[in-house]
Amino acid sequence: MRALDENNRLAIGMAAGSDQSRLVDYWLTKRRPDRLPGRDDIDPVEMPRELLPNIALIAVERRGLDEMRCRFRLVGTNIVRNFGRDVTGCLFEEVFLSPDKLKAERAQIARVVQTRESAVVRDRLNIPGRQFITVTRTLLPLAANGHDVDMILSYSDFD
Repeated sequence: MRALDENNRLAIGMAAGSDQSRLVDYWLTKRRPDRLPGRDDIDPVEMPRELLPNIALIAVERRGLDEMRCRFRLVGTNIVRNFGRDVTGCLFEEVFLSPDKLKAERAQIARVVQTRESAVVRDRLNIPGRQFITVTRTLLPLAANGHDVDMILSYSDFD
């Protein structure tokens, strides 16, 4: 489990004190030795209020060893605005209609699930008609049992 320390954050362009960095700092306070934080460890009341509109929780539903489904459980208001609709409760298949875009989104989540490491992804928004929007997402793994990732805490920064 590799943390996004100050050197790693700077290398990927995450400025100290940025909203993304502040969320990573919060997530790190919830991590226990050799254990990832779980959803129950995350309390929106403890987070800086200005982060909440850009936060999403993505549930990872495993189906066997190699198959998983992803569902948006919580979606902040700024994400809704940039997506062009509220996708809370939607499966990725209902949001990312292009097979290539769906595959790319699943691969990003799968990497975090398999490695149990955070990731930062910068890409065009994978929503039909919204590809002109650039999004930088910080993906932070959560695990109810401390080991098996079952949710992703995500922060999206839109350009």
